[in-house]
Amino acid sequence: RAMGRVIQWAGISSTDSYRLHKALIKARRVFPEVYDSMNAVASALVKSTDKTVRQLASSTMLAYMLDYPLGKKRLDHHVEFLLSNMGYRHSDGGRRAVCELLCHLARKFPPGVKKRFYDKFVFFAFARAANEESRDVRRQVVDDLLVGGLASPELYGTYLGRFLDISAETVFLVVERSQPSGFDSFWKEAATRVMPMLEADAALPSGDERRHLTVHKGLAMLEKHAGRIPSPWVSPVFRAATSHLEHPHEWVRAAASRLVGRLIGEGIVSGRLLVDERRSYEAFLRVLDEREISDELAKATLRNLFHVLCAGDVDASVRVYEGIARNARRNLEQRLKFVGMVCSCRKEAVLEHLPVDVVCRLLVPVLEDAAAASTGDGTHGGRDRDRARGRGIGTGTERDADRKLLARDVFNSIVDAVGHDRALRGYNAAKERRAGRQRDRRARRAGAGASG
Repeated sequence: RAMGRVIQWAGISSTDSYRLHKALIKARRVFPEVYDSMNAVASALVKSTDKTVRQLASSTMLAYMLDYPLGKKRLDHHVEFLLSNMGYRHSDGGRRAVCELLCHLARKFPPGVKKRFYDKFVFFAFARAANEESRDVRRQVVDDLLVGGLASPELYGTYLGRFLDISAETVFLVVERSQPSGFDSFWKEAATRVMPMLEADAALPSGDERRHLTVHKGLAMLEKHAGRIPSPWVSPVFRAATSHLEHPHEWVRAAASRLVGRLIGEGIVSGRLLVDERRSYEAFLRVLDEREISDELAKATLRNLFHVLCAGDVDASVRVYEGIARNARRNLEQRLKFVGMVCSCRKEAVLEHLPVDVVCRLLVPVLEDAAAASTGDGTHGGRDRDRARGRGIGTGTERDADRKLLARDVFNSIVDAVGHDRALRGYNAAKERRAGRQRDRRARRAGAGASG
């Protein structure tokens, strides 16, 4: 009893106070002072600005709620206190401490006790995940509490289906972070409600940002669990993903492109389906025509175009190569890398239909203009040489030097893939085509000047 009074005198900021608490809890000696002081410990867990104090308070509360003799009402009181303070506004650290303690309790409560609190734990945790502004706290609630301590077939099959109308974005995040069995339970119950959400956003791309974020999370969830999608749903999922390849937001396009790439790359759907969905690879080509794209989106786009070539459809292959060679000033490095990737694949079905003269249209401007600008030999005439310098080609900048080296590496890859003679014939054909177009432009300018 004297030790219990010492606890009250020492206060909740003293390390010794917490040691006394744990000693009494471990001994299971029942004193009113211990029960009374735990309210202050719970308050320190939430409100203290000292991380060490929060950790000591958390470990003390955990031992107390698991091992110390507690009646039903007293345990309910402490659980209600923790749940209500998951949204404590004044401290991210306090919210994290509460969430961490609840996670331990969800894992260590006896089955009967956990069942009694399960509904409250799930509802409060989901509400916190849906409304939390701190990314770290939200991730902790999802990963440690929902996916960690509360994971069950009932959570994925029943509760999350009910929560779709509240915050589908949060539901998708939880399922994305879950184990494959969680996705199976969720998809079985909610697939018929999830698909219209993705398709509706594609039909109405001008919706609000929250809606776009929901679709992004849905696509990310499907990408992670692509191998678990039941066969009847593969084609609808694929078509929903391709419908977002021209979404107004790049981050949605990137998520859709990753999902399409995984479905094709892992053989979940055949390359034939990608070819049949012609708008998909045409959308990939339009991505490369944009002024600026992220490295992530560029890699996903090129990987998916390569899958189109692997499908072996001649018409689709021709369209891909023509699209790669078109509008080459935009994202030129990415286009060159794609050609290098194709030539390095060593797949006969792909190299058989490689139009060397078409892909060399990417190389000729880089190598020929660089040579003309650096040597000043007048090969292309003074006007063309000045225009090449105006574009920054061959001016000695680091980027131009890297681009020239990349073009040379790509040409060497073409030589390795199709042989020196065929590569040289294709390069010369592309060079002659470019020279002819330059002559035509000069003739048109001269005619316009004479008529003026």
